[in-house]
Amino acid sequence: MTDTLCTPATAIRLARRCDDRKTVLVAKPTAHRLSRVRSKRSLQTVFANPNPAIVHLNRATRAHDEDPGAMCQPVFTQFILNRMAEPYVFRRHQHSEFEIILVLRGKYRCLLNDHELRLSDNSVMVVQPGDWHEDYCDPPLDYAGLRFSFPRTAVGAEALRFFRPEVTPEQQCTSAPAETYLPLLDKISDEARSPDRASAHVQDAVMSELFWRLVRVFPTSVLAPWLAPVPAETRFMERLHECFTQHMHNSPSVPELARMLGVSQRVLSQRCARFFQTSPARALLQLRVQYAQQLLTQTEMSVKEVGYRLGFSNPYHFSRVYKQIVGRPPSADKSGHQPAT
Repeated sequence: MTDTLCTPATAIRLARRCDDRKTVLVAKPTAHRLSRVRSKRSLQTVFANPNPAIVHLNRATRAHDEDPGAMCQPVFTQFILNRMAEPYVFRRHQHSEFEIILVLRGKYRCLLNDHELRLSDNSVMVVQPGDWHEDYCDPPLDYAGLRFSFPRTAVGAEALRFFRPEVTPEQQCTSAPAETYLPLLDKISDEARSPDRASAHVQDAVMSELFWRLVRVFPTSVLAPWLAPVPAETRFMERLHECFTQHMHNSPSVPELARMLGVSQRVLSQRCARFFQTSPARALLQLRVQYAQQLLTQTEMSVKEVGYRLGFSNPYHFSRVYKQIVGRPPSADKSGHQPAT
């Protein structure tokens, strides 16, 4: 019988005794990964053949992240919950941090960048650094203000925006059910009542959850590009097109293309088949011919010059490939081009 070290959670999730070799899983609190101590068998066997007595009631993996490298996490600064006992005006001021205004009860009125806004129950407004803001608070009114920033160490943190530049003050507002954020506000407040060495980190973690939940309720069309998810297909197409454009004249091989894109040849072939319904080499050839067509119809270059420009060995090869893809010889497009006068 052999021993296998693993984390406590893994020891609970897996069986204490596995298969006919009687491998025993021992919980070791300081272990950060699974490691085999004395056994000829791989731990993959343990995962592939779990004890049938175990039933997974729930299981979750990391959600798909469109562009994890571009993401920055917010840092909590201040939370205030106001109940207006009498009318009050917060005079015009310019924000140096982000602030989320959450209207819990009543009517909230303000000027945001000199535009008047009126918000009611369950309304949410995000104020950005540099925005000019003036509040007109008339009872009965309960609203919360939650301030945050981005760490200076984050790349481009000072330039990060929540919205696109063309967004209007009205578009900086939306609505969200109170249950979306009230429990999170309570957690932030609880940490402030009994602070310890972990409290600030817990507050930042809760702030991050609230932030991304608000990102979810705003339309993608108003969000700054770093917050608007870019589909994997679009991102790959852009990278592939850029790679093709940079090597239009020398026709790189499939292994070279895969290396430039940072993927395996198999992945490159699969994606080209999915997006272009053809092979990587054929996709590059089609793009070269499309570019050739632009040169023929929009410049004074001859058919021969265009062929050599794009790396074809001779005009005959270029003409044959061009006709195969476009359906007519390059001379037809050239003859139809009228030089600018």
